[in-house]
Amino acid sequence: MQRRYPVPNSQIPQEFSHSFDNLTCQATIGTLISRKWLKDGHPLSPSNRITFSSDNSSASIDPRQGTDNGQYQCRLTNPVSTDTANYNLTVNYGPEDVVIQGQREMDAGQTVVLTCSVSSVPPATFIWTFNGKETGVKAEEYPVANATLDDSGNYVHLCGCEFCDWFNYFLCFTFVDG
Repeated sequence: MQRRYPVPNSQIPQEFSHSFDNLTCQATIGTLISRKWLKDGHPLSPSNRITFSSDNSSASIDPRQGTDNGQYQCRLTNPVSTDTANYNLTVNYGPEDVVIQGQREMDAGQTVVLTCSVSSVPPATFIWTFNGKETGVKAEEYPVANATLDDSGNYVHLCGCEFCDWFNYFLCFTFVDG
C-alpha cells in the first residue's frame, strides 16, 4: 500500500499555541511524519522541568524560570516538506542576582557612588531610601557628592517590578572624619 503525501511544493500548514503550562504544535493538513522541538535553534530535551506529550505535540515547562526565555520552534516534517512554527517565550522573573557596590566608608568631601545591579524581566524599578526616607533617586546609581557627617546612615535600595516581588537591600555607610 502506498502512502499519500501533500504535493511536493506545499508547506505544512501548522498551528502553534501556548498556555501558561504548555506549548502546542499541530499540523492542520497533510501527513505528519515527525515533530521536533527546539529552543533558540537547539534541540529541546526532556528534563525534570520539561516534558513532552506522548505524540510530541506539546511541550510543558514547569516551573518556568528566567532561563526559559527564548525562541521556541516546532519543526514539522514529512517526506515532501518541512515547516517550522515559532513562539517567543518571555518569563517574568526577579529581581535576582542583586549586587550592591560602593564604598562603605566616606571621607569628608568625598564623592561616593552606590550602584545596584539586578537581573529582572521586566526591568526592575529602583527606589533608594536614606535612614528610612525616600531620596527621590529611582535609578541603579545613587551618588553621594561632597560627603559630610550627615551622609552617614542606612541606605536601602528597594527593587522590584510590575510582575514580581519587591525586595529591600540594606547598606550601612559610615562617615570617617579625617
